Amino acid sequence: MKLTTLTKPLLVASFLGLSAIAHAADPNAEVVQGEVKNVLADQGKVTLKHGLIKSMKMPPMTMNYKVKDPAMLKDLQKGDHVEFQLDSDMVIEDIHKK
Repeated sequence: MKLTTLTKPLLVASFLGLSAIAHAADPNAEVVQGEVKNVLADQGKVTLKHGLIKSMKMPPMTMNYKVKDPAMLKDLQKGDHVEFQLDSDMVIEDIHKK
């Protein structure tokens, strides 16, 4: 099948859109407030001080969390206030500055 000049960009845009959807966080997951205490980019982890996580029955604490995609860490710095969501394996699937 030969692709036209117009078809190639549409295919790329479609792929990128589907890729973004595949990495989106669960809309039903609890949003948790936290503060970045350390960024361990080489390990794909971030240390967060957070409040109660009701859905996982976790009290407020500070601990390291693995992130689903290490690229999520590139703009985070110690002291940033963030909102994040965890998957059922306690891996961060979404994190952003408040």
